[in-house]
Amino acid sequence: MVDFVGQIAVLAPDPGKSKQTKAGPREIVKRVGMLELIVVGFFMVSAGPFGIEEAINAGGPLATIIAIVVAPLFISVPLALMSAELSTLFPCCGSPIDWTADMGHFISSCNGYCRLLFTILDNPLYAASVTDYLTSLFNLPNKLWLRLIFSFIVYALVTVLNCFGIEIVNWFSILLSVVIILPFFIFFGAAAPQFTTEKIFATRPFNEIDWVGLVSTSVWLYSGYDCMGSLANDVRNPRKVYPVGLLITVLIVTLVYLFPTIAGLSLDMDNTKWMNGAFVEAAKLLSIDRGRWLSTWIGVGGVVSNVAILNVDHFCSAMEIYAMAENNMLVGKKYLMKQYITKKGEPIPRVAIIVLAILCFPLGMLDFSVLIDVNGLMTALSLFFQTMGFLYARYGRNGIIRRMQRAPTINQYTTRETIEAITSAAHTDTMKVGIPDILHNKEHDPNGRSNDHSSPASNVPPNTAGSLEQPRSAADMETVSSNPANAAQNILDETAREMDSASKDANLPWVVNHPQLLHASADNDLYRIPCGIVGVLLVTVPAFLVCIFIAVISGWKPFLFTIVFVALCFAINAAAGAIARCVERRKAKRIQNSQLASPSFQLARIQAEFSANLEDGDERNGFSHAPYSGESSIPLSNIPPSVTSLR
Repeated sequence: MVDFVGQIAVLAPDPGKSKQTKAGPREIVKRVGMLELIVVGFFMVSAGPFGIEEAINAGGPLATIIAIVVAPLFISVPLALMSAELSTLFPCCGSPIDWTADMGHFISSCNGYCRLLFTILDNPLYAASVTDYLTSLFNLPNKLWLRLIFSFIVYALVTVLNCFGIEIVNWFSILLSVVIILPFFIFFGAAAPQFTTEKIFATRPFNEIDWVGLVSTSVWLYSGYDCMGSLANDVRNPRKVYPVGLLITVLIVTLVYLFPTIAGLSLDMDNTKWMNGAFVEAAKLLSIDRGRWLSTWIGVGGVVSNVAILNVDHFCSAMEIYAMAENNMLVGKKYLMKQYITKKGEPIPRVAIIVLAILCFPLGMLDFSVLIDVNGLMTALSLFFQTMGFLYARYGRNGIIRRMQRAPTINQYTTRETIEAITSAAHTDTMKVGIPDILHNKEHDPNGRSNDHSSPASNVPPNTAGSLEQPRSAADMETVSSNPANAAQNILDETAREMDSASKDANLPWVVNHPQLLHASADNDLYRIPCGIVGVLLVTVPAFLVCIFIAVISGWKPFLFTIVFVALCFAINAAAGAIARCVERRKAKRIQNSQLASPSFQLARIQAEFSANLEDGDERNGFSHAPYSGESSIPLSNIPPSVTSLR
């Protein structure tokens, strides 16, 4: 009984907290509602208008305002919707790495290495932003050694927070977000009397606009929705809550960027002086900033905001490194896959967190504008691979949707509701009555009543529709009623065999290696982008247009740098794999030689040779060593030559 309950627990990973009732199925408690989704999403994506200053410097007032309004339609909405659907299909750690796994190891590795380069260039942006705001706040010299010290301190703090599982993004983030946004509302209200269309909508000659800086900054400001999409499995009723919460989050982020930008442009401040951290200097121009309370508030908010965002992104990036090591993309997978279990039972990849910090913190000393220009192409490549993974998951020959449709019987006993119900019944005295009702798709309560729900649910995915509505045979049901523990164990064994068979048919190991994929795909809460092919086109076409535009304006140097980095990663991984195989072969040969030289092996070899010689002698005398099967053995000498000649 304990064994079969343990196997069910493995097959049914719990994405949210759960509570066990005295009888009946265990209820999954999903933690994220509408308000939590909006707050956490805002905190992951924006957490304030910090960084928009570089866009003003690159494009001027009018171009910046247009970018703030248009970018969400081409970046935020497509990225968030695709992330939501992919996260429910692949509820694994390091999801962006897993999203392209079905496309083959080469494409998946290219995606992983581009994501790694994107992480190495993107995460230091937050450390550089912290340094810029501290420099503006305390009038510190912009020295390279000072920026390196600040970057080291920031990454040391973030590494400690992540290694010990100290949460920042929780309900405290609601208060923190209000504290960060509030000074900008005051800033907007104080600058309102100075609003003029000449300043706000001032244009700059087309050839003087730094398109690389403007587009790269805009893309960076509205990225991060892939992390937000990973919350989809913890959202209550994601079919309704997630789209509405997403649109509200996009609207809030857009307004948080738009209002302070309009207020800052209305002040008597040269557009070329709008560098990262310039909101502190702009606040000093207001009459209400006596005693520098408002500028100090904005500066401290910029520091806290960037540290908090870096804390979240650093952990997500470490989980991606863990997933890359799990898929044999990185050297030292034995160490990168080590996890520390916190008191709450949450696994934390400490080695990956520390290695990522060592890779990133030296780049934090670079100027913010330098990092943001290089980061644009990396963001575009990440968006490109995510879009390709989304399309392949839906329409690819070996995509997860079609793979599930080819093996519908697998999901018959691996849906979340069925596994939870069988687990609950195993812990109660009503198991004999409960399991037959579960297999017949009936709800069972503690009083012994069962309610039949044999009509198919409208929101069940195509690959699972009708599976639970097909009861087992009368003989199977009699077995379940007479011996429910063995029957439940047989169900699990049968499911495992079907999972193994289906994965071999598809020539893909994902179903066996990640059984939670079956479990999640059969869940009725699976989020799908609405409107069918029209919705897919509305999401993917803008994403591809952004990727093409950034690729055109970025030039050939970032492309060459990316190709060299990816090729170097492939070469290092291949060389490390060859060395590891050579070491393993030598180790195996050394063990084999030591075994051959051992006295016990020599004795076993002599006994085996003696037994073989004994059997050969018996067969020559006409005695067969075939196992007894209820019939008498026939001596070989009695078989006619015409029969033996057939061999």
